Amino acid sequence: MSMFCFQCEQRSQGVGCTAFGVCGKDPETASLQDLLIHACKEISQYAHQARPLGGVDHEIDLFVTESLFTTVTNVNFDPDNLVLWLDQAGKLKAKAIAMRDEVFAKAGQTPPALPPLKAWTPGSGRDQYVREGGEVGVEGRQEQLGEDISGLQELLLYGLKGMAAYADHAKVLGVEDDEVYGFIHEAMSAMTATQPTMDGCSGSCSGAVSQPEGHGYARQGEYRDLRPSQADPGAGHSDQGQGCSRLGHDLEDRPVAADRGDRHQCLHAW
Repeated sequence: MSMFCFQCEQRSQGVGCTAFGVCGKDPETASLQDLLIHACKEISQYAHQARPLGGVDHEIDLFVTESLFTTVTNVNFDPDNLVLWLDQAGKLKAKAIAMRDEVFAKAGQTPPALPPLKAWTPGSGRDQYVREGGEVGVEGRQEQLGEDISGLQELLLYGLKGMAAYADHAKVLGVEDDEVYGFIHEAMSAMTATQPTMDGCSGSCSGAVSQPEGHGYARQGEYRDLRPSQADPGAGHSDQGQGCSRLGHDLEDRPVAADRGDRHQCLHAW
């Protein structure tokens, strides 16, 4: 089974991983992740249509955001777990369609036709998901759209994955931004256009860069003025080599780690 992934700096020969990921991702996992992204684009189509008419669902917003995050390199390489994500995607697709139809019906309007996406089969199981994921990867988009437009779409997708990671960490710290969720749906939906343009793709990429970094606001609000500081790795305990680092991503874990006692010395980095 083959794969193609070039989303990170570890990609083979600077081009892409085709047999097995340098990061450790296997072809089956790559296929399942491709299908999850495809499913989320479809969910976002309906969520984006519904939003201007007041159709907002937090479960859907959070699922698409966390799905993007779970496909970042080294976050989730568990095929069985990805199958569960895809099962849930099928349920939330149905929920998004129902939400869209309801708000349009209340407004006395007919929803505009959406660009057709390649069909996939929710609830069909791991083997079928792997087969279907193999049909919606980046190579197919390169062939269909050309390398320039497909490349811009991938740049947008990777930007959204980074945004989703920050949004997820911000949520852990108690901060969410409906504008970010709305933009993610808008951008994911834009990538389903039948005839995307260079200008349209570039505009979406610019929007991804300019979105508020809610995670930063959350960290500053809770932990005030954060700055680099010197630390002695051996201070406070006698077990050489034992310790844990704390980055800005997981400051919420700081008091939890501290409560474990003095056996582990935590170093906090920014």
